[in-house]
Amino acid sequence: MQGLHTIDVGILVLPVLIEIMINIAENEGVKYTIGTEEQDDPLPTEGNIALAIKKVREKIGEEPKPPMPAEPVVEEQPPMGLMSRGVQ
Repeated sequence: MQGLHTIDVGILVLPVLIEIMINIAENEGVKYTIGTEEQDDPLPTEGNIALAIKKVREKIGEEPKPPMPAEPVVEEQPPMGLMSRGVQ
């Protein structure tokens, strides 16, 4: 009643608003994209990128670098502070 709504209502109303905007654009002859269309040139996958880098390195004669570890190595620090217990 005060013009406020929740995100749930916004999500439920979204398809209706998109259809209304499509109809307005078509009636006015405006070219539009919704964002659900497939791209002409899809983005490369990580495998394709790695293969391309490998080929370039082979072409220039550079040695391949070892892969980076998946998780960073975190050194464990001894507990510090007022409430920490000493090592026994």
